[in-house]
Amino acid sequence: MSIKPLPFREALDYAAQRRVILPAEYYGSRIGLQRAQAFSVAGLTQLSQIQLVLDSLNDHLAGGLGFEAWKEQVTSGNIPLELPAERLDNIFRTNIQGSYNAGRYKQQTDPVNLKLRPYWMYDAVNDSRTRPTHRAMDNTILPADDRWWMTHYPPNGYRCRCTVISLSAKQAQQRGITQTYPQGAEPDSGWGYNPGQAYQQGVGAGIDKAVKDNPDLDAAARDIRDGAAAKQPTLDDVKVQGAKVVKQLLEEPQLQRTAREAAHDTGMHVALRMGFQTALRDLWGESGVRPDEVMNGAASKADFATGALSRLPPSLQRAMRAYYDGKLAVKRVQGRASFNPQFERLTTDGSLDTTIHEMAHAAQWAAPQVDALFQEYHAERVGAEPLVKLKQLRPTVNYRPDEVTKPDKFIEPYMGKVYQKDRTGYGGALEMMSMAFEYLMGNSTAKFMKLFTQDRPFLEMIVGVSTSDLA
Repeated sequence: MSIKPLPFREALDYAAQRRVILPAEYYGSRIGLQRAQAFSVAGLTQLSQIQLVLDSLNDHLAGGLGFEAWKEQVTSGNIPLELPAERLDNIFRTNIQGSYNAGRYKQQTDPVNLKLRPYWMYDAVNDSRTRPTHRAMDNTILPADDRWWMTHYPPNGYRCRCTVISLSAKQAQQRGITQTYPQGAEPDSGWGYNPGQAYQQGVGAGIDKAVKDNPDLDAAARDIRDGAAAKQPTLDDVKVQGAKVVKQLLEEPQLQRTAREAAHDTGMHVALRMGFQTALRDLWGESGVRPDEVMNGAASKADFATGALSRLPPSLQRAMRAYYDGKLAVKRVQGRASFNPQFERLTTDGSLDTTIHEMAHAAQWAAPQVDALFQEYHAERVGAEPLVKLKQLRPTVNYRPDEVTKPDKFIEPYMGKVYQKDRTGYGGALEMMSMAFEYLMGNSTAKFMKLFTQDRPFLEMIVGVSTSDLA
């Protein structure tokens, strides 16, 4: 199938806003932020050649394709580069990593994210290829607004693989906030600038000046300057994405046949659930996240916990790795399950469905921008609908008198539950995201079939979120 997740918009915006210049200008008179806003290739003498190379890199960034696919285009003659493999590797990895870090900087400086995670930690790979000066920066923890980041935010050299992880104040204090700048921790020569700042400047006055200086500037840059380029997938984006993905998944012959049989044979419902979940997880791909990078203790090896984590989209798993850093406590208990964000503690009865539900609650704190989409979707669905007590709708369930919902036409009234916001502003429709992944990715065939047959718009919205780069 040819389904692709929504691209990393901030990275694409940064990549698109750079303009091509000749090597003599790039390596001669351009320094720092000026260089970050431009693109060139040593050895090429025509702007049209350099533009083709930049366009090919941007296309591969948008499609999520790797170096080997790009190199194949070069060696086949589709891209005008006659350079050794090591130079091609340098061009590809340096530019792709630069775009991703600039996009990540944009996300990390979003006011909502800064409020939740006001500290940043430098993260080097620390293998045999890591430069000593980059290794010296590893685990540096400073406030996000510290001037050090103006010159040390990665990449800090050609082929630099370093990244920055955002931390909550509690996480920063637990790890230890850096008191003095690390010694011997300097960017490579010519790299003492922050590409993310170039992104911010380029979107504004920098792009205006570039457009004035170069009438042939890429049209994508004009879109960014004029505010036409989206910075983050919107609710409408993920709904469109979800409808497309669901349609294409169900057009796959085996799944299409199973869905057709399940429409009149309840015995095929299990096969439909498992087939749909498998196809979706195949589309997601691997997260690269180990359970012990999210959870602590025995839970990181327990099937009930690791299985539930693996049922969340890779983007959420990676956000949880960065946020919890192996410190999320997960415990099996009798009684009602819960998640306590203050103590980063999750309790569950051990069933897959319940554990997915509580894992999704934990993910809300790690990826508030994802939860915001579910809250927006809830508001769109319920409108001005009045609050109703859950006990009134489900008298046989042990709900408290103060638990209320806006039931809309959700397949389960609990989906529309509304929490009163606390003093930090946390609250609202917090069950939308947790119930979404419980019903979509859990082991209950009855829940999945209700979602699949009775609320296709919500199904598509969940799938759209899960296949978009939001976390």
